[in-house]
Amino acid sequence: MNDSEAFVTISKSLEQVFNFVATDFLSNYPKWNSDTPSIELISGTTIEKGTKLAAKVSPPEIGPITLSFGTDKFEIEILEYEPNKVFSYKFTIVPSHSATIYMSFASEQGKTKLGIKHSQEFPSTMRGLSIIKQLLKLVPQTERLSQKIADDLQEALEKEELD
Repeated sequence: MNDSEAFVTISKSLEQVFNFVATDFLSNYPKWNSDTPSIELISGTTIEKGTKLAAKVSPPEIGPITLSFGTDKFEIEILEYEPNKVFSYKFTIVPSHSATIYMSFASEQGKTKLGIKHSQEFPSTMRGLSIIKQLLKLVPQTERLSQKIADDLQEALEKEELD
């Protein structure tokens, strides 16, 4: 497992940031995750704990490598949904490879402090030396994923006209 953590302060209200990130996850996720051009519900009708989604993903370029998992689809499951407090989800690309994103929200003088923790789980059993070589190159890059998510979210929110 490989974890990273980052914090960012966004010049929007707590409610606006939570709504953009969590409540409207289905429509906004592709706006702040450029590797995911489309996403759809596969269970439930709203974003809440237990909701499952299917997403199409472009192979991510992380540093000097492009990582391919043999599929362009992955499943997302919402793990936590506490309005204006916590939002987390797990995405699974192949049965042995998943990651969890945990987000915490706090109001600070009319702005929002957003904490992001990214936990990457690598397969315990892997076939082929090429996969092992790719993952060894990937480890230092994944340590910066939380900051990339925070930066991408901040950029998307700054561009967005929110109510």
